[in-house]
Amino acid sequence: MSTQATIKTYSVIIEKVNSGRYPTKKELTEAIDEYVMAKSDRTISRYLDALRDDFGIAIEYDTYKKGYFINQEETNDLDKFINFLEILMSVNVIADNLKDWKNIINYVSFESRGNLKGLENLSFLLDAVKNNKVISFNHQSFEADKAKNYILNPYLLKEYQGRWYVIGAIKGKKGTTTFGIDRISELKVMDETFKRDSKIDPIKNFEHVIGLHYSDSDAEAVILSFTPHQGKYIRTLPLHTSQEILKDDAEEFRIRLFVVANFELRQKILMFGASVEVIEPIWFREEVMEELGNSMKRYL
Repeated sequence: MSTQATIKTYSVIIEKVNSGRYPTKKELTEAIDEYVMAKSDRTISRYLDALRDDFGIAIEYDTYKKGYFINQEETNDLDKFINFLEILMSVNVIADNLKDWKNIINYVSFESRGNLKGLENLSFLLDAVKNNKVISFNHQSFEADKAKNYILNPYLLKEYQGRWYVIGAIKGKKGTTTFGIDRISELKVMDETFKRDSKIDPIKNFEHVIGLHYSDSDAEAVILSFTPHQGKYIRTLPLHTSQEILKDDAEEFRIRLFVVANFELRQKILMFGASVEVIEPIWFREEVMEELGNSMKRYL
């Protein structure tokens, strides 16, 4: 069975059991018929066991409703796993059409990016993060005239707007620092390993953050009012997982986010122009108003 078929099979099973309809084993078997050639009574059981043991997706049988469901309390990061499967399937779709590339480019438009530099280091960085290996590299920030060498204990790889970043603790410095891998050179994954500091949890730090900038600031309710037309896009492509719709009618689309009001959030809001208004918090509203005022001055 091909890797692509396995990925699709996992995706179909999760979609069925997460629908709230409690599918039976027979219904699940029929659902994966297109992707699994040789099936037996234990085929579905093997996939359910793999999803639970290998990926932490707790699929259980409800004796009352006589069907399967996902135990949300016992399952971690279901949405992330679903997104991961979608990415893998997309990659396979492209890979399957690689031989027909000359025809494909006539029908598919790709965003032109100049930020692919450094991706050759991604696999090495992932290995270092997974195995707690110390790394050494040169990094040149946009503010610096020349590159500087760093010794880093890497904790997390993060993607944001098509760019990849490595987040870790610099030896001798408290907290964490974020480095764009497109500005990294002379990377070395060292034999030396490090013990993770239990007080450092980058994933938790980014839980209520849009983008890359987090600080000691607490997350708070941010209320935004959009035009109804812009609201159609915000509804289908939420700004953050905490997004909650407060009002949706012919006059206004209003949402509440529970996030840190950081630089990236302010930039996103400014991108919407006249289609959005910050309602709360007041201090953030005033900050955006000041930024808009400064922008207007450039046109006077």
